[in-house]
Amino acid sequence: MFRLMSGRGEITGRCNNISWDSDAAALGAQVTFDSLYDIPEGEIISTVFDGKEDIRAIIVDKTANRYTYSYTALDFAHLLKNEVVKQFNAMPASEAIASLLSEYGVKCKCTSIPTLITKLYKESLSSILEDVLKQAAADQGVEYVKEMQADTLVIEKLADRKIRPDLLIGSDISVESSVSEMVNRVVVVSGGEKNAVVQAVAEDAASIARYGLRQMLHSVDDKDVSQAGNIAGNLLAQGCLVTHRATVLALAVSGGQTVKANRLISLHAGKLNGWYRIRSASHSLAEGKHKISMEVEW
Repeated sequence: MFRLMSGRGEITGRCNNISWDSDAAALGAQVTFDSLYDIPEGEIISTVFDGKEDIRAIIVDKTANRYTYSYTALDFAHLLKNEVVKQFNAMPASEAIASLLSEYGVKCKCTSIPTLITKLYKESLSSILEDVLKQAAADQGVEYVKEMQADTLVIEKLADRKIRPDLLIGSDISVESSVSEMVNRVVVVSGGEKNAVVQAVAEDAASIARYGLRQMLHSVDDKDVSQAGNIAGNLLAQGCLVTHRATVLALAVSGGQTVKANRLISLHAGKLNGWYRIRSASHSLAEGKHKISMEVEW
């Protein structure tokens, strides 16, 4: 059972056109709805499924129509836009993230990430997180993803974020494939622009022969030179792939609220049979039906 809550209590019965979405390329989740209630900007609303809070968001945009009001609310991840100055000195990535967010009042639950971070940052909290997780992925060969759950930022391994919702899915699914983002040679360098030194090279000869050379450069600090070979191999494994994508339309029977970007979903419909990464997911409620449109990738 779905409920939309605000500071005045449940408002579901006075609302319609309720929808929410998440996207791997966006900062956080967004909730939109129309209501007969006049709710002030800055008020917190929550989506609740079966008595459990799912998304906690702050109303940031409001439009007063003739008889109703239209709202857009963003989850607490939008607070990560704050720009800061932060220095890390050989601090494990998970500790660095916890230290950074605690200074700005953002709750965090982060899996252990041993990669050591040494860097001076002068940018947004979100950009710092992206850079730290990018360093960790190259060093550990593991993809880490973040998600705001209520008022807490949760950072986990992508491989640990598997869901099995009960969905009704049509079998007419088209699959797109692309090599536009493929990387089949990785060159790891250290030093500045004038004295750059190649520390390691990893390549896939068969892929180069078939698709042409698709090279990327990756810079490391002097402290990471000893890991250059490992980093090159990890980046090659992550990038030397043909990317496949498909849009899936579904009707949720149960567990539909778990369908969010940066989760792995089990799908068995049409050409799909296995685990797929969710790149984006859009939800809507209409006439008691929970509809989902998601883009999956593998």
